[in-house]
Amino acid sequence: MENIINRIIKIDKDALKIKKKTEEIKKENEKKLKEEMTNIEVDIIENAKKESEYIYKSIADEGEVEVKKIVDKGDSICEEIEKIYENEKGKLEEELFTQIFAIRK
Repeated sequence: MENIINRIIKIDKDALKIKKKTEEIKKENEKKLKEEMTNIEVDIIENAKKESEYIYKSIADEGEVEVKKIVDKGDSICEEIEKIYENEKGKLEEELFTQIFAIRK
């Protein structure tokens, strides 16, 4: 009988050891899982940051191209106006001169 009780006590102790070891493994796995989740989160954030920087740079570059086009077009229009003015300047001076002296007569 004593032998049976000792075996039951041993089985109970072994069960407690197994339960304790299982809890330790569970805690260790939870810790590893949290660490891995943190690493994955950091990776996702870094990748999103890099992608958003790339998208921002692409949009900014496109904007700069559009600004250059607009500035170039404005410069071209100014040059055309200056050419027209230079071509018509003499005629305008003559007309003004004639009108000024025609009014005084």
